[in-house]
Parts: sequence; structure tokens; C-alpha cells
Amino acid sequence: MLGSILAAWAVTTLILLSAPFFARVLRRRGLKAIERLMGLLLIVVAVQMFLYDLHLASRVP
Repeated sequence: MLGSILAAWAVTTLILLSAPFFARVLRRRGLKAIERLMGLLLIVVAVQMFLYDLHLASRVP
């Protein structure tokens, strides 16, 4: 478990440290596109979790 947490922390650190490089490469339009894509992904995950919980609630006697 500790290894998984450290791995996630290391990957997050690498992503955050490489942010200036990605900002230069992607420029304004690329960053805007990735921002919208991540927002869409967040909405999809939220809807999926909501529907899953709704399904579980309907099975409770």
C-alpha cells in the first residue's frame, strides 16, 4: 500500500514539474483543449458514480 502511494506521489510530482514544458509545447489552444477534455472526463466519472449509486439504492430492500 505504501508503495502505491509513493508511486502515485512520484508520478504526480513529475507531472507538476513538467508543467512549464507542456505549457510551452501545447501553447494556449492545446492547453484549452486538454482542459476541456479533462473536464469532460471528470463529468463522465461523476455521472458513472451517480448512476452506480442510484442502482445500489434501488436494490436495498
